[in-house]
Amino acid sequence: MKIFNIVLAAFLLLFGLRMVLTAGQTAISGKILVRQGIRSKWQPAAVRSDAWKLAIRDGLMGLLLIVLGVVLIF
Repeated sequence: MKIFNIVLAAFLLLFGLRMVLTAGQTAISGKILVRQGIRSKWQPAAVRSDAWKLAIRDGLMGLLLIVLGVVLIF
């Protein structure tokens, strides 16, 4: 069970870090990540406030995933 928790924590830390980095890039550039079928591409947001909303949402979710990963390790 401990090994499963460590593996799950590693995935959570990676996905959390990815979301935090995506949020940072969204906040800095003003572009949002849009899914188009299998691929994703960066497109300018229609309104700058939309980019900030997505950046805050992704940042908070990423931080929560990182915290959950750390909790699973200990």
